[in-house]
Amino acid sequence: MKRTVTFLIVVCMLVLSLSSAFAVSVNDKVDNSQTVVNLLVDSINKGDWKTYVDLQANINRKGIQGFINDADNAKNGLGIFNVKSAKIKEMKALSDDVVAQLTNLSQYKQQYNEVQAYLVGIDYRVKKENKYFFNGVNYNLVVLGKEADNWKVIEMSDAPLEILIPAGYGFGSEDEKEALKIIKARINGDIVNKEGKLIESNKASYRGIQIEKGINSADIQEAPMGVLSTGDHVRPDYIRVYHDRSSSDPNYHKTISTDFYYYVKNVLPNEWYSTWPSESLKAGAMAVKMYGWYHVYHPKWPSLNADVKDTTADQVFIDNTEVSSTTTAINNVGGVGLENSSGAVFETQYLAGTQGQPGTQSSGKMSQWGTKYWADQGTKTYIQMCHYYYDNSDKSSGAIATFSY
Repeated sequence: MKRTVTFLIVVCMLVLSLSSAFAVSVNDKVDNSQTVVNLLVDSINKGDWKTYVDLQANINRKGIQGFINDADNAKNGLGIFNVKSAKIKEMKALSDDVVAQLTNLSQYKQQYNEVQAYLVGIDYRVKKENKYFFNGVNYNLVVLGKEADNWKVIEMSDAPLEILIPAGYGFGSEDEKEALKIIKARINGDIVNKEGKLIESNKASYRGIQIEKGINSADIQEAPMGVLSTGDHVRPDYIRVYHDRSSSDPNYHKTISTDFYYYVKNVLPNEWYSTWPSESLKAGAMAVKMYGWYHVYHPKWPSLNADVKDTTADQVFIDNTEVSSTTTAINNVGGVGLENSSGAVFETQYLAGTQGQPGTQSSGKMSQWGTKYWADQGTKTYIQMCHYYYDNSDKSSGAIATFSY
């Protein structure tokens, strides 16, 4: 009997020592990006926020630390504090051509030596179900980049299953099918859980859409009967913005629910020169609006309880910076949306471009200076500009289309 007990003790000690030998600390050099994903989800599961922050890329670390340091976020169970447990259910690496459809891969590749992305199904148990976290398997796009030879998390956003699954990039699992149903409801303005229970709605009112079109509030008639959209997309009423741009902002490191129209009005003059020609501003209005719209469907920062940030990580949003010329452009394209050739709203990326140059056709990125070039030439309308940049690109395999709302 003594020998048996002694033998068992020795075996247990060996197992423990082997476990310790193969354990990976966040302070160790991590050469395997998949290991970092496992460490990340494990830190969420344990509520180990130091490790969670340490795993983030430098560009995001301060903002995430600020969210975690805010006692109200923990008290109210917001963002990552809503999670009670987390476990990876399924995971696969994604190729660059797939990732480029979903996020700004070219920018990440300019910033990091190497970039790797995964589609990850994470089984969450939460304190209170919402758009950002629900009970069951949630699907995330996790993008990592190498900083000083260590893999760090650049992005952990909501994965657009309605784009990935039809293209053959999903898992084909029952969990994934359930999550897709939730996303389809979200596209129609309803936030639901796996059981189909309505959690909240995010649908712009008829009056709100008419105001976006520039119609005077006093002149708006009663909403007509029938369908208000020619597409399957319902315009959001609000967008949640994480304020990470300026420490002088009274909402610094807080997430604020913001009227969607107000958001677009206070982004466009901070992204396009308000003195540029109207067709350029209208093209910009479409890009800005649809970028925000896409991320209401697919939050880029679930851990922050936010759809977007107010920085160049997404679009620069500054309260009370509306300009009449850019608001007029937004009014002029009010009621018009963009979808790709598969009928999905997509991330309408844009970049500065080069002054006096049109920018690259079918690049999947609108050139800001390019829109001015075309407007100055007088040869393209704003919709033609959108086609020039987004048709036959990594955002749309064929021609994009407009829809009415």
